[in-house]
Amino acid sequence: MTFGFADGCPSAQRATTISVEELKRLRKEEAIASHAKRLALELECLLLSCEETAVVSKWWASAHIALGEYQDDVERLYPQPHVSPLGKD
Repeated sequence: MTFGFADGCPSAQRATTISVEELKRLRKEEAIASHAKRLALELECLLLSCEETAVVSKWWASAHIALGEYQDDVERLYPQPHVSPLGKD
């Protein structure tokens, strides 16, 4: 995939080439960055409401959902080989 523009017109001299693998990597990083921003906001809200207990805090459940979604995407985007906790693989 190639992108390049000089004065609004495509230009091979100023073109930048991004490999498919690099594009995939950038999309993965974008997904993780999106989670990081949300997690930061959720944590801030949770900490600001710390005078309430976890049972009544409106941010507690939301923060746990955000964390779960983040963990799911990390597992999906950066799969790791399965390692048995008992070492029997």
